[in-house]
Amino acid sequence: MPSFTTNGPEIPIEVLPMLENGELMFFCGAGVSTLTGLPLFGELVSAIHKCVHEDMRELEKQAFQNGAHDRVLTLLRRVDAFQVRSAIATCFERILNWNLKVHRELLRLARTHAGSHRLVTTNFDDLFHLAGVKKTI
Repeated sequence: MPSFTTNGPEIPIEVLPMLENGELMFFCGAGVSTLTGLPLFGELVSAIHKCVHEDMRELEKQAFQNGAHDRVLTLLRRVDAFQVRSAIATCFERILNWNLKVHRELLRLARTHAGSHRLVTTNFDDLFHLAGVKKTI
């Protein structure tokens, strides 16, 4: 099986024609942004929670243990939406080494012949957008 990057995932050969024909959809999660310094979603939620509260309340603990990290943020926002937004901004501010190589490669692979992209992400960051912006300098 081929791989597009060194030590990258092996891609089944049957997928390559679908990629060429624009029939492949890429679903990208938080792992894509880890090379930029961003944490995985669970780690991000933990960091945000520490900025807002010392200890998780019972409902938050249950949601976190079940992997429902978005639910933890929803519960936190009900307590103090401003603090949650501020904590998210702080987490994004202190990271980012701007290594967007993976984002650029995924955008390249996800581009159809018509020039559109077949890529879906649940990420909080806008790094796919930034990776796709052409530099004019």
